[in-house]
Amino acid sequence: QHYPLCVGCEQELPWLGDHCRYCALPLPMAGLACAQCSRRLPAFEKVFALWHFGFPVDTLISRFKHHRQWPLGRLMAELLGQGLRYRSA
Repeated sequence: QHYPLCVGCEQELPWLGDHCRYCALPLPMAGLACAQCSRRLPAFEKVFALWHFGFPVDTLISRFKHHRQWPLGRLMAELLGQGLRYRSA
């Protein structure tokens, strides 16, 4: 790992499971569109999200943005990059 997060903590992150293929809203099955996106497609093509926006992800983002804890940006970038590589494989 290139970031200060142990494997246990990484596994405890609120990982996003099955979700809307457009907006990433959690859904019971993969590949579906949520009710809102089914009625009207969003102006964007797709959202890429790894986690639910809840603890501790919301705290990490808040500390990065509002408390200038810049190393957390590196941590989140590493995790997002890892997720992109995994999902595009």
